[in-house]
Amino acid sequence: MHFKFTTIASYSVLVLCVIATSVEAENWPGWRGPQQNGVSSEVTIPLKWSQTENVHWKIPLPGDGHSSPIVWDKSIFVTTAVAEDMSRRLIRVDRETGKIVWNQVVATGPAETMHRDNTSASTTPVTDGKLVYVSFCVDDKLIVAAYAFDGQAVWQCIPGTFASEHGYCTGLVLDEQRLILSGLQHGEDAFVAALDKSTGRTLWKVKREHNVRSFFAPFLCDIDQQPAILLSGAEQTVAYNRISGSILFKVEGPASKTVSSIVACPDSQLAFVCGGRDKQFFAIKLRSDDAETNSSATSSETRIAWRAAKAVP
Repeated sequence: MHFKFTTIASYSVLVLCVIATSVEAENWPGWRGPQQNGVSSEVTIPLKWSQTENVHWKIPLPGDGHSSPIVWDKSIFVTTAVAEDMSRRLIRVDRETGKIVWNQVVATGPAETMHRDNTSASTTPVTDGKLVYVSFCVDDKLIVAAYAFDGQAVWQCIPGTFASEHGYCTGLVLDEQRLILSGLQHGEDAFVAALDKSTGRTLWKVKREHNVRSFFAPFLCDIDQQPAILLSGAEQTVAYNRISGSILFKVEGPASKTVSSIVACPDSQLAFVCGGRDKQFFAIKLRSDDAETNSSATSSETRIAWRAAKAVP
């Protein structure tokens, strides 16, 4: 399957291009898919399409949005921001027919200050197959909300404030009972937090050292057999225990501001972090020797397997 969400003038278009041999296709529950790496296990997807070739259906959507669509069974979920009524919305679309099942207003308020290429609906939602979780910035506050598949609001909370001249965007990440989000920003409330996915209650919230905007989604991984996340941006790459929020280690770089997603190689136990225009790229060891494992959580160059500074995207 291929889904395309494109901004055109004052409305958006959702396109489904599909060649399927089975009724049940792979779920795509959040940013970069089930494996956090953009790789799909589907083998019957089209390799090319056009305005007419391999298009199953195409529908207009209100407003603008840069979030990726997510898929669970026969449902597609996507967010959008409608300028006319200043609303931020979550929309459910039937995967087979393209029919809009429901269109819920999550919050309303003036569009935040943002980069010309950003929108007020750039954060990709995430689902566990029971609830759908979304996040928007409204009136300088981060609003996180959960909706049932029937469109009913389950909970809404404000885990923190947010300030950035480029606007808001970060991928939401689910891990068992936790919903993890990044609030890296220029404002004083720069943070990373975990919420209870059933209630929205804050389980832990850790203040960041540097107040610099970054738009990278937290990356789930295991570090020395501990459940962890890696968060890159605001001058540092930091590993947190995702159950407690405690810092496992931190390394400087690769950039003051990051957008690129981290990927990891299970065989080598390395995670790869890109710094973009700062022209820095490095590999972090997810598994260390005994001496490093037992050391305190401080800045640790011993975690860097190698660095590169050429041909960095």
